[in-house]
Amino acid sequence: MYKNIDLTVINLDVDIAKEFIDHRINKRARLTQASMERLVKKAITISEKTGMPVEDIFTETIDAGWQGFRLEYFQNRRPEPKQQAFE
Repeated sequence: MYKNIDLTVINLDVDIAKEFIDHRINKRARLTQASMERLVKKAITISEKTGMPVEDIFTETIDAGWQGFRLEYFQNRRPEPKQQAFE
């Protein structure tokens, strides 16, 4: 249990989950067990559609200063790998 959120039922790295919970508290954005579980499910869906790891979705949300996220935020966010030129 971390700040009233049971982390054992959330399929997310514990340190990232704690950092995200603290981030939400600092933004004064209410976070309940149910809303955290919905965010994890949403992150899994976004991960499946974008190929981004779930943990990266949470850390980029924190780094960007967002209190939540949507698929549109992550589409085309990652640069394409550069292709090597053949000589």
